[in-house]
Amino acid sequence: MPIKTDDQVRGAMPLTPIFFLIDTSGSMAGQSIEAVNTAMREAIPEVQKFTQQNADVAIRYSVLEFSTGAKWMNEAPGYVEDFKWVDLQASGLTAMGKAYSMLNDKLYRKNGGFLQEHANNAPIIILLTDGVPTDDAAAGLALLRENSWFNQSIKIAMELPGANHSALVEFAGGEEGVIPTDPEKLRQYLGIIAINSATIGSKSQGRSNDSITDDIIKPIKPESSPASSPIPAPSPTKLTDDDDDIFKDIFD
Repeated sequence: MPIKTDDQVRGAMPLTPIFFLIDTSGSMAGQSIEAVNTAMREAIPEVQKFTQQNADVAIRYSVLEFSTGAKWMNEAPGYVEDFKWVDLQASGLTAMGKAYSMLNDKLYRKNGGFLQEHANNAPIIILLTDGVPTDDAAAGLALLRENSWFNQSIKIAMELPGANHSALVEFAGGEEGVIPTDPEKLRQYLGIIAINSATIGSKSQGRSNDSITDDIIKPIKPESSPASSPIPAPSPTKLTDDDDDIFKDIFD
């Protein structure tokens, strides 16, 4: 009997795909981008330790930085056990719309998408910014809202001073998913969210997205705000089930 590779073993387990969209525009230079780099360098080993202690989980990190343009830190998605953080540098504008468009291209199981063929948990998408979009972010978000995986995802927006609050509420689907922070708190807050997204998100099958989000952000935002109603996202279009998919993913 052939021996399965590590990737084949992990590919048979439900995958928790976690996406980080990180603003690396010029206004992030200095303390903010340093906090991002430090938080992620500290968080990744903790998540790697978690996966070593929990053989039934598979977690992928994908990092998309955006400034005047946007680019993926890694051309292909990697399991967190193999993920190596590359320090980000800050300069340029805030092409959030371009980041949304590039994220949309990868929120698929097929055709070069970053999800695995079968058995995907709800993606977790974390947006971090301190600026106002300098391109057409509304058009990029409208494109994402046509993507069934985005509509089923858990969305968290980290808002640094200077960010467009209403744009982040639109992205997250309501006030609950928006986390106000500042350069002094950013390292701590991002570290908590990076770790909790993996450890809680990968163990939350069958729970509602609102419940998962609450648990991820609870150490930072213990009380949700009842004043704001979530912005409804379009209902996802149901596609044909794959007959060989035991987890019955219904989206491409």
